[in-house]
Parts: sequence; structure tokens; C-alpha cells
Amino acid sequence: MMRLRTLGLALLLVACAQPLEKGDPLPAARFHFPTGVALTPERPDLPQRLLVVSSNVDLRYRSGLVHAFDREALDALIDEAVAACEGEDCPIPHVMDLAPALVGGVEIGDLAGEIAAVALEREGLPPVRAFVPVRGTGSVVAVDLDDEGIRCTRRDGRCIDGGATFPREDPFLVTTGLGMVFVGHATLFRRSTGAVGVAPADAPFWETGGGVLSAVTLGRTAIGGLAVGNCRTEGGRERCTLFASSRSAADAQRIFAFDFAQNAFPLTPIFSRNLAPAQDGMDSRGLAISPSRPRAYLAQRGPDALAIVDVSRMPDLPSDGCVVPEDVEIPDGEACPDLPGPTGEPPRFATVALSPAPLRPLVPAVIERTTPEGESRDLVVLATERELAFYDAETAALVGNVENVGRGVSGIAIAPRGEGVRLYLPLFGRSILTVVDVPDLFRPQTARVVARLGPPREED
Repeated sequence: MMRLRTLGLALLLVACAQPLEKGDPLPAARFHFPTGVALTPERPDLPQRLLVVSSNVDLRYRSGLVHAFDREALDALIDEAVAACEGEDCPIPHVMDLAPALVGGVEIGDLAGEIAAVALEREGLPPVRAFVPVRGTGSVVAVDLDDEGIRCTRRDGRCIDGGATFPREDPFLVTTGLGMVFVGHATLFRRSTGAVGVAPADAPFWETGGGVLSAVTLGRTAIGGLAVGNCRTEGGRERCTLFASSRSAADAQRIFAFDFAQNAFPLTPIFSRNLAPAQDGMDSRGLAISPSRPRAYLAQRGPDALAIVDVSRMPDLPSDGCVVPEDVEIPDGEACPDLPGPTGEPPRFATVALSPAPLRPLVPAVIERTTPEGESRDLVVLATERELAFYDAETAALVGNVENVGRGVSGIAIAPRGEGVRLYLPLFGRSILTVVDVPDLFRPQTARVVARLGPPREED
């Protein structure tokens, strides 16, 4: 049986559309080059699931796979393994058999990317739907989750070679908000213009097939990160902002903002700015938005850093002059009568801080903390090539790190745990998950690796 071992050869064969002899199906309880991880929204009608994407990047197996695990059952396996040894000399436990926590798996196309899940509220739909961009097929695949398990959203079951068409090569990034799905492509040096794809999460074509994501063009760039934030109510309607950062091998690091409501998305960004002159950097590799403050966090390369960007709104004030009837006089020091309101509020997009980061930043995430005085204070987690780094967003200071995470973290899923959080981190190269506990959010130096999950990938 043919076995393709290198990413370069795999991509070449996919690009040339040559027939490949497929291997065996990937076991649902075993990861293979994982590229995405997400937790489903907490709902009363569905236990929370941990979703992991195996990209099958070397084409060793028949297809990629979306794995679904019951988070509570998975944590029970971890806690049991940790409790089996007491004392400071205990090795990090490695949980090889994940089958007791397995909900199921859905086969998808090869060379998949990230994953994002969204709750569906319309009657007749499942409680949760998740979306995975797939580079091998140039499409976006949807899977549904309910109390019976996980399944391909398409009625004909075509998640391996089906999916909604994405208008650019190499779709990889995905996020959701207000019932909408947003997808970005990650490859540099393409001659076509950059784009963000958008579609409603409950669109009928996810079930029937034949769908195409709408494209919002962004110029000649690829996407480094996508994140939704700044959600608020305006005129009785909920609105949010999609932020997108660009990848570039030149002196450009652009960030874009799109305001949107459910089933209503603009054709162009409301604002964008090149941050490179302020940051002296390029090639954003990830983007996170504060849940409570107007802050964006960028994983930046060249130099390696965490960039903290102010994305607060600046009112566009009207002219200082007054337009009044000819016989009306305005006393000195008085304001103009009936001054019209602001004409718009573009984001500030100013770099607040640029904090040096360990080697090769990969993925940022935000943990919201509340002080005893009731104030929010973000703790930013930055996964790099070899470790996790923790930053206090107020001071931009590096306040903790974990060095033995493993190489090639491809995503971060965060779940509350007591007074702290638990992080689930897929390792692309080893094809396992690393689990990190942060028991005290105001003492991130207490963070530690508590377990590794799944059998490691066999070296070729």
C-alpha cells in the first residue's frame, strides 16, 4: 500500500489531482496531525464536547477526522491518571486509551484546518453545529452534535469530498458569531486577492450540499487570525465585530474590522490599518479579542512578540462650525444648537505594547479574570513553538510560562476548572493532546502540564 510521508509531496499530489491509494480509516480515539480544537457551547440540552481535528496531512489514512469527546468523561480519565501517583517525583501521566470518553468521529477531507462550534436555536436543527475548513477539497465541512453523538451535517453523508465551496485556495481559519460562520485562507504568495468567507450557520446548503461561501475581499494578503468581539446591542439588535489580521512576508501587518448582525454582513471592512510601522513586525499567526475590553492580541513573527492593540472606537465628530438661520446669533462660549451626532466610530487600531515572546509564536488566547474589586483583567496565553507564555494584559509583562508542553501547539481550548482553568492543546507533530491546569489565574506561574492524551504518532 502506498504511504506518503512528507507534507510537500502530499500537497503536490493533491494540487496535481493525482489518484491516491487510500489507507485504513483513522481510529476515532487516535489523533493524527491535529490542527484544530474547540469546546462546544455549554447548553442544558447537550453535555459539553471537546472537538479535535485530525488533518491526515501525510495522507497515511483514508481521510481526516473530527473527533468528539465528552469533556466530563475525558476529565475523569485525566484525574484518575493523575491520582494514580502522589508526590513531586511523579511523571506526567500519559492516557493512551481515550475510548471511554469517545462520543464518535466523522470522516472529512484531508489537510483540514481549525474548528469552531456554534449553538443553533431554530426548531428542527441540532443544538450544536461545528465547521472545519478543508484545504484538500477547498471547502468548509459542517458536522452536527446532539445527545445521540456526532454526524456529518449533509444528508447524503458526504463530508469527505463534500462541503460548501470556499472562494480561495487553502481555507484554514474559522470562527463564529451571532449564528454566522467566517473562514480565512492561510497561504502566502497566492496571486489572487485575499478574502474572508461568510455564511449563516443554519443555511440549508449545509444539509443539502451545493453551497458556496460569500467572499469579502481584503487585497493581496492571506489571513493570520480571525476572532469575533465587541458584541453589543444597537437599536434593539445585537451586533458584533469580526476582526481579521493579515499574513505578510513584507513590512505589512494589517488588521481589519467588520461590523455585522445576524444574517447581515458588509461587503467591505469598515476599517483597516497597517500596524507594521508601529510594531516593526509582520506575519501575524493568530488573533484573540478581549471579552470585556477593546483589546486585540496578536501572535507576531519577525520579531517574535505578543502585540497588544487598542481597538476602541473613536467618534468622527462633525465640523466645529455652526449652521444656523441668518437671524440667529450664538453667544461666545456656547455650543452649536442641535449638534448632530457622530457620523461613525472607526476603531483606533493603535499598538499599546509589543512584548517579546519565546521562539516562534503560534496561537494566542484570552482568559478573563475578575479582581476582588470586580474589575476585569485579561490573562493572555501565547502558545509558541516550544512552550506556553502567560502575559498580564494591563502591564504587558510576561508573568509565567510552561516549558514542557511539547512542540507545535496548533490550538488552545479553555474550560473553567474550580478557581482556574484547564487548557487542551493539540500537538501537531506528535499527534497527541497536552493538558495544562492553571489553578490560580492571578498566579499563572502555578500552571503545569498534568497529562498527555492519546498514543503518539509512530515516527516514519
